Amino acid sequence: MDKLWVQTSGRALVMPALFFSSALLAGQAAAAQPEAKAQTEQQQTVTAEKAGTAIWIDVRTADEFNAGHLAGALHIPHEQIAARIAAVTEDKNAEIYLYCRSGRRSGLALEALQAMGYSKVTNAGGYEALKQQAAQAK
Repeated sequence: MDKLWVQTSGRALVMPALFFSSALLAGQAAAAQPEAKAQTEQQQTVTAEKAGTAIWIDVRTADEFNAGHLAGALHIPHEQIAARIAAVTEDKNAEIYLYCRSGRRSGLALEALQAMGYSKVTNAGGYEALKQQAAQAK
């Protein structure tokens, strides 16, 4: 009976350890994803600037962005635009288009960028309307 208890209690100690170590690894993997995403966004931005093309920024939430966004658009939530725009471009004359769901949040982001000296910023409006315009242009 004592042997059975030792074996069972040993498993009881190992199982939580396995669970917590796998949870820790999953957390580390999840933490690495934003870094990879940020690197991809920076690469896209550098490419866009070198090509002289406009920069499109989706200022909606991460869930909204992940549910669908314009091809090539970068994601910066509107409340983070002032803190993160320099990672995208420091060129105050860069052509920047902002969009969200309805145009309200992109309007707030536009005001923030203009207050920082960005001069060629456009509130492109809502995502659904832009998506329809792109489909009609094809």
